[in-house]
Amino acid sequence: MAEGTDTTSEHRHAVRLPVGAPDVARILDARPASWLSSFLRLAALRADSRRRPTAPPWFRLGPFVADGDAIVASFDWRPHLGADLFGSFQGRFLVRANDAGSVVVLEGTASDGPAPVNRRVIEAFVESLGSALEASQPAEG
Repeated sequence: MAEGTDTTSEHRHAVRLPVGAPDVARILDARPASWLSSFLRLAALRADSRRRPTAPPWFRLGPFVADGDAIVASFDWRPHLGADLFGSFQGRFLVRANDAGSVVVLEGTASDGPAPVNRRVIEAFVESLGSALEASQPAEG
């Protein structure tokens, strides 16, 4: 095992949005979910890998369902970048309402890869989704 490489790393990344939780969940739940692959590819660039992916990113986004005070969907991701990034991420999205709109959280476990790089890539993924969700809302006025 290379120095600085962990077998697993836990992640919890959140973005606050001025968009209601039901609207966020509805947008994220759009099917087919192939639209998500562009966000995954862009986030993986933050790994600064000199390798080309061995395959397109594989992912599975489950349906969003109510779970207590949140709307939740399972999320699995395999970026196919070898040792430069995690081999797989298994987690879930949580969307919760707050006074200003909502909070979108991605939490889960990344297997293999350097923990700081894994953190940077997953955080970039959540932030880019948040920016797109915020930009998708009609302008007030």
